[in-house]
Parts: sequence; C-alpha cells; structure tokens
Amino acid sequence: MLQNFLYSNAESAFILIGMSESFSFQDRLRTVLDRLGTRRDAAMIAGVSLDAVIRYLRGENQPSFAAIGRLCQAAGISMHWLATGQG
Repeated sequence: MLQNFLYSNAESAFILIGMSESFSFQDRLRTVLDRLGTRRDAAMIAGVSLDAVIRYLRGENQPSFAAIGRLCQAAGISMHWLATGQG
C-alpha cells in the first residue's frame, strides 16, 4: 500500500492519494505495519506478541493506545490518520 502515500520530509506530513476514509481501521493498521517490516518486527515495536498483532488485523482485538503510539511513531504515520482515516 505504500504507493498510496506521498511523503514530504520537510513537513513530516503524509498526503494520502487513492485511499478513502472508507478503509477500515484494520486496513489502515495494515498500512502502518507494512512500513515496519515483518509482523514480528511490528509486534516487537508495539511491545506485544505476534499473535496480538494478528488479532488486531483480524479485528478480534483492539491495540492499546500505547501500542498504537509506538507503531505510528516508528512508521512515521499520524495516530489521527490511523484512528479516523483523515489527515
């Protein structure tokens, strides 16, 4: 999904292209995780198990605020965008 992003380093902002707000939280989370390498890498960054990350992607559980913060910071993606699809 990285082709959906235009990134500006100078402004540290993402401009989304071709991705609508109708994408689910799991779709947006998948985008964040894809920027971090493997799912195992993402789990280590989030401070959770690999199984927990897989459950997040399936919509079976919701990640904690702290885990979301670590993932978004590492990926360079706004928590607001992950939560709402806007921004």
